[in-house]
Amino acid sequence: MPDTKPLILLVNQDHDNTEQLLQVLEPEFSCMVVYSGQEAMSIFEPLFLKIKAVVISNNLADMDALATFMALKKISFIPEFILISDVADLDLSVQSLKHGAYDFLLNPVDAETLRHTTRHAIANIDYLSKLEQVSNQLFLNQLDINMHISGIRDLFTQKRQQGQIASIQEIVAAHPSNGSYRQGMEESLALLDPTQLTATSRQGPPRLLYIEDDPKARQNFDLLLSPFFDVDTVPDSQSALDYLKDGPEIDLILLDVYLPDILGDALLPQIKALCPTVPVVIITAYQETALAIQTLRNGASDFITKPILKADLLATIANVRQHAYFQAVSSQLQRDVFKDQLSYKFKLSLLTELIQQKSDRESPILMADIYAFFPRLSQLKIPEQVQVPEKVIDDGIMLFIDELQQRLNAGERLAQD
Repeated sequence: MPDTKPLILLVNQDHDNTEQLLQVLEPEFSCMVVYSGQEAMSIFEPLFLKIKAVVISNNLADMDALATFMALKKISFIPEFILISDVADLDLSVQSLKHGAYDFLLNPVDAETLRHTTRHAIANIDYLSKLEQVSNQLFLNQLDINMHISGIRDLFTQKRQQGQIASIQEIVAAHPSNGSYRQGMEESLALLDPTQLTATSRQGPPRLLYIEDDPKARQNFDLLLSPFFDVDTVPDSQSALDYLKDGPEIDLILLDVYLPDILGDALLPQIKALCPTVPVVIITAYQETALAIQTLRNGASDFITKPILKADLLATIANVRQHAYFQAVSSQLQRDVFKDQLSYKFKLSLLTELIQQKSDRESPILMADIYAFFPRLSQLKIPEQVQVPEKVIDDGIMLFIDELQQRLNAGERLAQD
């Protein structure tokens, strides 16, 4: 019988450590082992639809764990990534979690923590979210935001110096090509209302909220940032929550992690519940890896330590806001434009994984699940809450999708006649 255990890719140069990891994981998972970043890339590319998680140790000779993770992530967003390091590396932990790693663990990793983290990562893969991520990447690829292109590089440099972001229109205008690239982007952007491409629905400068108990720090930040932003400050968690409930629309939150009434990582989930799309940058005086990891797990967009240079602060604000802006704009475009560019095989693979996941949980498969991957089929007007029969699932979802597409095509031909 074929091995039905989830497939894990282990990337680890240390043979002894790899054996220890295998002893922990193999009873529950099917494991493949590679010993370098380059070998990981060659194995990962043909198998990424089968691999459920990748565990990368930061002991590789040819590439560090972050570079390996980023290279694999460019091939596919679908598997979850877990990074393991021998040292409490603040930059590695922050950058890996910022760029979408599932978790960051420190050696020595106890067996149960590794098993639980891997099991939880696989069990909670959100295949709809993966579809959105790949669509977003198509959008960014079409924008061709390449920092080596001088016009775009200069635009981003100028914006970062003021903590500001570049709009899609500005990026397209700065691109040196005036041929098919610009025509394609202008056609895509024409599908949207121009107001959807702006960074904020408000007029005037972006508004920041700074949550900090030290009045001198609040005053210094106000002086530092007020030339570029409308800055509001509050001294504690309750004032912050009251502001977010009743105050004006804001574009970014700066949160000091040590407040008199609560730690910032504990306040963060309450903030995200009130304004889930507003980016939050954590500020602290200490380079604490564990704290950085926890705040990023809880929804922070970035992490910066004191003492803070003006240029670093403005660049961090610009990067965080730019990312949030791209996410917002791409979500508008991807439904009608970029999802259609994904291959049938790729979308069917993700849908199959989602169906298996829901079946394992004894959750019904709905037409809404089908439409998420094949939105054109919604034109058949089958209600989203209709449950797909188990017999259809057993016979094969590909046959069902093909039948629906044939029905839709036949209807379109009749309408044309």
